[in-house]
Amino acid sequence: MNNRAPTLYLYLAIYIKKRPLSYSCYTYVITFYNTIVSPFPLFQLNMSSFQIIVGSMLGTTEYVGEACEEQLNNLNHQATVHLKPNFSSILAHTFPANDEINSTWLICTSTHGAGDYPDNIQTFVEDLKNCEQDLSSINFMIIAVGDSNYDTFCKAGVDINKLLITKGCNELIAIKKLDMSKDIDPEDQAQAWLYQNSDLL
Repeated sequence: MNNRAPTLYLYLAIYIKKRPLSYSCYTYVITFYNTIVSPFPLFQLNMSSFQIIVGSMLGTTEYVGEACEEQLNNLNHQATVHLKPNFSSILAHTFPANDEINSTWLICTSTHGAGDYPDNIQTFVEDLKNCEQDLSSINFMIIAVGDSNYDTFCKAGVDINKLLITKGCNELIAIKKLDMSKDIDPEDQAQAWLYQNSDLL
């Protein structure tokens, strides 16, 4: 490798961060960056660690969570999906021994019944309510999946959004609501939302 290569890599890193790119071009450049540039720690892009917390009854939100994991990896972030969220385990992932990486909770949840949380996330929510630990360093984002034909449209997502704020957590981006009454691909919309807000992650 010649002596000019690190300088070229630095220009590439700046280009990735500053220049607006199409989605396909961005993915290509990030892949090139991960395989060629990232071995040089000096030029690594800012990386965050995401805990993707899924509340799902019928499986749609699970697919959304997995799509978010794929997109976050493409954006050079770490991501762990929790399909059976355990509050203590997620806290351990959130506050690792190496605290140099910013940690964010991405909660993907549907709404069940009369505005209730899905069964698999109810214990997590109760533990969150009862938690006395300082959570003020946690950033969070919410993707709520629902059907606007119902009065309880995305209520679980709205409720946990309010709960996290009362716990002192920091809302990075306003809640994203996915309306399944419309002809949409929720996975594509979730990935596009993350891409559009990549500068805030």
